[in-house]
Amino acid sequence: MKKIILLSLSVFLCGGAVLNTGCSNSKNYASDKVSRQDTGETSKLESERIVSNYWKAISDKNGEDAYKMLDPNNRPDKDKFVESVKRSNISQVKINQSEKINDQSFKVFIDFTDGKKEFEKVPFTTVLNGGSWFVRINTDPDKGETLTPKR
Repeated sequence: MKKIILLSLSVFLCGGAVLNTGCSNSKNYASDKVSRQDTGETSKLESERIVSNYWKAISDKNGEDAYKMLDPNNRPDKDKFVESVKRSNISQVKINQSEKINDQSFKVFIDFTDGKKEFEKVPFTTVLNGGSWFVRINTDPDKGETLTPKR
């Protein structure tokens, strides 16, 4: 009789340990699920970061790095792009705001200075491509926008 009670107690304790482990795994899954639900905010931050890094590379006149941040499906001629970055006079770039277009695209608005001209809320589109965020620029001169400086 002692053996049966001891065996039952062992099974009960082991079963409790298994259930307890299962519960703790459920808590981890639940917190993991919450962080997955927050991917909209994460995507927004990643979109803003790629735009910020892109413009940092341009203001540092590093056309090679800036080119790598462009959407691989929509890149201009590399040599012309790198040369234009070398001639640029962009500074004081700041993210103004961003808006979600869909789960794979954001519009990020920036303020910047080009020489002595200040520009506000200039839109840039970011796209999720192969699990990474990229900047999509207009490569069609017929669809270009004229930017009016703030002053």
